[in-house]
Amino acid sequence: MPHYKLALLGFGNVGQALARLLLQKQADIRNDYGITFSVTGIATGRHGAAIDPDGIDLEQALAMVTAGKRLDELSNQPVPADALSFIRHCPADVLFENTPVNYQSGQPAIEHLVAALHQGMHAITANKGPVVHAYRELSQLARSKGRKFYFESTVMDGAPIFSLFRSALPAARLLSLRGVLNSTTNLILTRMESGETFEQAVAYAQKIGIAETDPSGDIDGWDAAIKVAALVTVLMDIPLKPADVERQGIRGITPAEIERARGQGKRWKLVCSAVREGDVVRAKVAPQMVGVDSPMYGVDGTTSIAQFETDVLGLLSVIESDPDIVRELRRRGIACLYGDAAHATLLERAGATTARLVIVALPEIDRARLAVAAARRLNPAVPVLARAHGGREAEQVRRAGATEVIQPEAEAAATLIRHALERLGFAKTQALAYLERLRDAREAVPTAGPAPTTLPGVVEVVMPDGPLAGQSLAAARVRERFGVTVLSVQRADGSTVLNPSAQTVLRAGDRLRVFGLPRQIEALLAAATVDPARQ
Repeated sequence: MPHYKLALLGFGNVGQALARLLLQKQADIRNDYGITFSVTGIATGRHGAAIDPDGIDLEQALAMVTAGKRLDELSNQPVPADALSFIRHCPADVLFENTPVNYQSGQPAIEHLVAALHQGMHAITANKGPVVHAYRELSQLARSKGRKFYFESTVMDGAPIFSLFRSALPAARLLSLRGVLNSTTNLILTRMESGETFEQAVAYAQKIGIAETDPSGDIDGWDAAIKVAALVTVLMDIPLKPADVERQGIRGITPAEIERARGQGKRWKLVCSAVREGDVVRAKVAPQMVGVDSPMYGVDGTTSIAQFETDVLGLLSVIESDPDIVRELRRRGIACLYGDAAHATLLERAGATTARLVIVALPEIDRARLAVAAARRLNPAVPVLARAHGGREAEQVRRAGATEVIQPEAEAAATLIRHALERLGFAKTQALAYLERLRDAREAVPTAGPAPTTLPGVVEVVMPDGPLAGQSLAAARVRERFGVTVLSVQRADGSTVLNPSAQTVLRAGDRLRVFGLPRQIEALLAAATVDPARQ
């Protein structure tokens, strides 16, 4: 039975995940493939290194690194001074190179792989840098040494993209590719659709370990660009560097842009693309709005998708579904299912038929509506809480069977108003009492006209065909003249403008939700109404 000695260079998140996977699959590899292995060397950036020709206890190594300890005590020989020394002195058949990526040059990972091949090791890396900066050189060196150079996990984790073309599609000519390749930015954009700011979404991604402390490599598009370069370099056999990819990140995507896309029935995605044009390739990474006709539309969270156009098969898509989040939840012992929550089978497996409460917090309204309806069919008596953005979406999920609808933007506005009232000297009990009326106003349309209270209130008024109709909020100087805030404008066609900008034009027949004191709202109504005596 063949026995392979393995060396791990780099023992961060990727290296530790590999170690856990090796432990998990050790029996399967032995029983199904007739192969045994041992790890004879581990080198880390911050926790020292260890070499033992007889094999290192992987579980002990993982526990020590988790506890912040150094691995040196696991070594039965002097600890190497650097990575190249580690490679030269470690008795191994395979090197797994997992050091951080260098977008500009691919070093020092290229040197590590070259050294491993010269030592007679197979070279396997999760590092994209060597692929885009030295693919041909490393491939040729590996062939000359009778060894393998593999890099499957450099794009979309372990999704079989490179091996798919190498083994299953050896004669297919790749014409173009398009997809969502950076899972971190996709998670950020998905959470922004749920009401978070850009900064909050980035902080969440960092908290769960998806984004680095310095997230610029992801949010500025560098990670996506180097993945495009790797795919083009290998699958099209046309060398392409990250600097050759037209690149724009997602820093410019604001909550207002998210709402603009939502209003058009679209979603923002950081789209990667490359098109072969003769012997050259035009490659690009940039935020784009995609509609329901695109396979990228339904890609949420840390899910990735790559769509390939070839000369023999047309379009071929590879999707990797939320791998990081699912793995992390299961690692923490949290039970989770992955799939389409609108499907009754998944909801049944999740226990919806006997649940005491169902919460639906899907970012896309159509899927949320279907999930609410499915839960209601399975369990007619269960309370269903659903999230929605704006009045129209809220009405859709209510009709589908939601018991209560939460609108994140409105809740955020309520919190701001509470703090503002307390700053203005109102008692906390008064502020909270007002917030209850504000929430009630979202559930039932209040009577037009000013409310008999000394506290500000939310009132719905209908814009008459008078002096203010046809003017923008800025031109009518609504806030300056009357001291009120227009929270939303519902048009005659049923569309709603939430948090209208100063350039929003008022039209006769618009239903305005206005926040202000009774006398302020009275003044607005008076100014908006035409005096019949003057006609």
